Amino acid sequence: MAIDHICIEVPLEEIDEAVKAYLAALGPLGYSLHMRIGVGGIHADTAPPDLCAVGLGAGMGPDFWICTPHKERLFPEWPGLHLGFSASTRKAVRLFHQAALESEDAKGVFTCNGPPGPRPLYHPSYYAAFLKDKWGNRMEAVCHMPASIDAIRTSVTDSKGVLFFSLVVGVGCWFATKYLALN
Repeated sequence: MAIDHICIEVPLEEIDEAVKAYLAALGPLGYSLHMRIGVGGIHADTAPPDLCAVGLGAGMGPDFWICTPHKERLFPEWPGLHLGFSASTRKAVRLFHQAALESEDAKGVFTCNGPPGPRPLYHPSYYAAFLKDKWGNRMEAVCHMPASIDAIRTSVTDSKGVLFFSLVVGVGCWFATKYLALN
C-alpha cells in the first residue's frame, strides 16, 4: 500500500487563505485544486454547515486535503492526523481492517472507526475502512476501483484466477500462432 491522501486541519474562516497559500507553494510541484466538499463545494446542501474539505493533487486525484477542524466536522471525536493508504482491491481493504483489529501485535492499539464498505459521499467507487489508534490518529485503507472491475481484478489475483488467466493467455497465444500467422 502507498499513501493515498493526508489531511491537515484549518479553521473554517481560514480555509480559503490556506488553499491559496498551499496552491502557491505546491503549484511548482504540479498541484492544483481537484475538489471541494461542503461549504462552497459539492454536497454543500447536504453536508454539515461547517464542513469543508478541499482536495489538492498533482496527479489524477487529490492526495492532500485541507479540512475544517474535526470539532467542527461530522465526527468530533476524531482528533489527530488522518492518513489514507491506497489499497489495490476491496479485498485488501477488508484484510487491512481485519489484520489491524485481530493481529496479536496490534492488540489494544486500534479500534474500528468505520467498517469496510462504500463511501459514496466521496465518489461512487470509494470503498474504505477506518481505524483509530489509541493516540487519536486515524488511518484508512481505500480502494477507488469500481466494484465490477475490482471483482475481475480480485479473481485474477487469487491463485485459481492466476491459473485460469494463464490458461486463457496460453490458449490465446497458441491460437494466434497456429491460425493467425501471416505467411
